[in-house]
Amino acid sequence: CQENYLAGILHDIGKIGIPDSVLLKNGPLTDEEFSIIQQHPEIGHRIVEQLGHLQFVLPGVLYHHERWDGKGYPHQLAGQSIPLMARIMAVADAFDAMTSSRPYRSAMPVEKASSIIINGAAQQWDADIVDCFKIWVTQRLQEIPSDHPQNQSIIAEGSPVEHIVQAVMALCH
Repeated sequence: CQENYLAGILHDIGKIGIPDSVLLKNGPLTDEEFSIIQQHPEIGHRIVEQLGHLQFVLPGVLYHHERWDGKGYPHQLAGQSIPLMARIMAVADAFDAMTSSRPYRSAMPVEKASSIIINGAAQQWDADIVDCFKIWVTQRLQEIPSDHPQNQSIIAEGSPVEHIVQAVMALCH
């Protein structure tokens, strides 16, 4: 759990190597800009690789954008060839991205983001990880007060990726 937690914190560190003009663009990315964004896992891998005591996070950093069906990046890994840490990170990162506001769009409602992840099981994401995610999101929605603002995260303070990784790891073991 600790290793996945730290990978959750560091998984997007490679974005420091992406120009702000691309990273913070207010609108859709061009194909060229998207290819620049796709470099962040490898940039992050090169950064963390130099930090000897953090080698264990490398699979999450490098492979968190791989897809179960092999259509991800940077190496088009598929299924079980994607390290478990990265498969967990992929679900957590997607949920975080969809339920967070971005310069070019507002946060998506939790129910819609959850539905997208559930519908992407065994295609974009590992179905077993999605099953654990469903349990976590159902439990979390039951815990929050009924007057909780819809545009506010359902995750307690801290990084959503960190919390979801912890929850998925606890539920899967």
